[in-house]
Amino acid sequence: MATPRLVAARWLKNHGVELRYAGNGSGSRKRFVPQDGALTVGETALLLGVYPLQVYRLARRGKLRFIQRGSVATVPLSQIRDLG
Repeated sequence: MATPRLVAARWLKNHGVELRYAGNGSGSRKRFVPQDGALTVGETALLLGVYPLQVYRLARRGKLRFIQRGSVATVPLSQIRDLG
């Protein structure tokens, strides 16, 4: 089964993030990330409006730090909020 494609990310008033994924014919699916949550590199790039490579460059410069969740590198929302 293919993973859904991320099409939009937006900040919410409660400092959380809403992610919208493309649906397969029946519409889109939304996911809420709470204010103490974390996003993957692709989700972070879409939220900041940059390419994923830029997220890695920001981490290398010390502006962001990754948290390992299993085998996936994630970025805490608090750091993204402070950055942008």
